[in-house]
Amino acid sequence: MTSEELQERVNKAAETVEKKMATIERHKKQLVKKAQPLEGWIDLNRYNDYRYNMELRDRYTMELRDRYKSETGRDLYWDIWDYSNKLSDIRGAEDSLKEAKRILTSWNVKLDAQLEKERTIEKVLPPIFNQLK
Repeated sequence: MTSEELQERVNKAAETVEKKMATIERHKKQLVKKAQPLEGWIDLNRYNDYRYNMELRDRYTMELRDRYKSETGRDLYWDIWDYSNKLSDIRGAEDSLKEAKRILTSWNVKLDAQLEKERTIEKVLPPIFNQLK
């Protein structure tokens, strides 16, 4: 593979990394929106506990759910699920970003090796051609 082809691959991999970073930022903005209705109602660091307690039909959590519904008109259970799913989206995008960065690094290493090989060829071949003349 030539250095030009490798450079194209590096550029495409860099674009992919940038897109994935933009996706993470978009998900984080959406997470803030998903968290807004829950603020003041639950501890967002313990959102899974509330979700689990609702599934068990814990008395305190069910009363909280009823109060939330009456004051906001929204369902606490589904708002917590939306928040949880958005966190999951962020984790998935971050994992995908790690993989894209790994691929970019791999292409950069290959490009560097190819460029070094081409520089060596440029240095070695002209004297050999002169000797052949």
